[in-house]
Amino acid sequence: MKKISITILSIILGVGTILILAYFIGFGKIREATGLVSLKNICLLALISFIQSLLTCIALRRILFSFGIRKKMDILSLYNFELIKSAISYITPFLNTGGEPLQIYLLKKYKKVPLKTGISAVILDKVLRLSLSIALVFLGILITFFVSRISIKAIILIILIILPAVLMLYFFYKKSLVSDSEGIINFLLLIFCGIFRLSFLKKIKDPVGKIDKAITYFLKNKVKEILILSYINALIVLSTFLQFYIILNSLNYNPTLSDLLIIFTVFNLSILIPIPAGLGVFEVGGTGIFIIQGIGANLGFVFALVLRVVNIITTIPGLILTFHYGIRLRKAIKISIKTLVQHLGQKTSGNGIFRNHES
Repeated sequence: MKKISITILSIILGVGTILILAYFIGFGKIREATGLVSLKNICLLALISFIQSLLTCIALRRILFSFGIRKKMDILSLYNFELIKSAISYITPFLNTGGEPLQIYLLKKYKKVPLKTGISAVILDKVLRLSLSIALVFLGILITFFVSRISIKAIILIILIILPAVLMLYFFYKKSLVSDSEGIINFLLLIFCGIFRLSFLKKIKDPVGKIDKAITYFLKNKVKEILILSYINALIVLSTFLQFYIILNSLNYNPTLSDLLIIFTVFNLSILIPIPAGLGVFEVGGTGIFIIQGIGANLGFVFALVLRVVNIITTIPGLILTFHYGIRLRKAIKISIKTLVQHLGQKTSGNGIFRNHES
């Protein structure tokens, strides 16, 4: 009940923030800028998002193949799982995360992918994509420092915000590639057990060790696959830049590469704010960075608004698919890393989030 109240409160605050921001910018200016974006461009942006999901499931499929999981790994099913994952992630507090545990369950239930293998594959897929994003964020910061109007204080603030993610990646690669001690997940396990006294985590030390070994094996022995996955992830990022360019161009603004990198940085940082669908965060972030870059507050607001519309369009199929796969949506949203951890300590995974339904 407490979690539901916090979620409702965050949604109210998000919607309130959007309305207040729109009031100060001016509804007339926003309406004028919105009129510049055609339905054709909205459809094109949604199509690009669906292609991004396809590229993401192709990347995950290659990782699963590398682990020897080849039977029944058809693209259509994996694409459906990816759409469901993205939809659940969008409506949970942290954008772009939250749907992964459900994706792992779907892989296990419908494709018989062992839980440990599914977790390893999803972690690798996420980390490799995050690595590229962080690298581009740093590039964006460097370009910002030399060519934009953003102050050094703002740049330092951005660096401090992304520092936890950078440190996480550093320890991930160090523990997986260099250290002979426990892997990154066991390393984090010890930290969480020590600091937060999460006793239920102690029960899964052995299964986690196997996940760590699988990740280490992949990073050390699948260099060719890593290069291919990096290429796929680069295509995903480039397609994101293309989306940004299409929106800005339709708003009669011709963006530079530095504009695109800075916007990419800000919108990646906005997902760190724990509000469902990023309500208000997208709009504030877009408006703020557009003001700093001298593009215009109304264009920044509409830019974020267009991205939100596209996100909603691409979320709908995933939510519909939850019913096709017999998933109880309410429980699917509640499923967490703790749920996965509890199942790791058992010999059977159960099917508590599923109705008696087979596709």
